[in-house]
Amino acid sequence: MGPPAMALTAPRDTPAEQIETLREPPGWVTNYSTTNFSYRVDLSSMACIHTHYLSEALPAVAPDLAPNCLAPYLGCTGVEMPGTVWCRPCIGRPEEASFAFDPDNFYWRFSLELGRQ
Repeated sequence: MGPPAMALTAPRDTPAEQIETLREPPGWVTNYSTTNFSYRVDLSSMACIHTHYLSEALPAVAPDLAPNCLAPYLGCTGVEMPGTVWCRPCIGRPEEASFAFDPDNFYWRFSLELGRQ
């Protein structure tokens, strides 16, 4: 099977390339935000060019829509707060829970497009 896969990263002192960054949008309170897609793409790009990718590590983007992305994918709505997102509950009682994939879910589509960009 070979050696174990290791995703090893380290911060760069200087970026891998020089690209123009976007200014933080007015009213921006958290990097979990879905209010400005272009700025979220920019944050991901900045993270990639400011990181050394060593061993088997590759640049990747995490959707980071909330501390737990599963909740918005299942129907919760994100409530943005300084530095975080709180997910408004979408299940009243456990016996009423329904776990179904919705390809039109806003947060799912946001995550897919963020990864594509």
